Amino acid sequence: LELQTSLAEELIVKAFAAGAFFTCRAESADVYVYFEGETGARLENLKKSKTRLFTVEEFREFLEK
Repeated sequence: LELQTSLAEELIVKAFAAGAFFTCRAESADVYVYFEGETGARLENLKKSKTRLFTVEEFREFLEK
């Protein structure tokens, strides 16, 4: 999730309130938020791992629960 967006700020505040921690290393994360249409080696590697993947909208809905 690009940190410089207001959307990221909103979601990060909610995630921290729910007990999340932040890492810049995707391979050490247990949750990864990606934009629809995102592609690349990082996302493909995460799909093979135990990392839980969310689109931005899915993550927003997850935090609202």
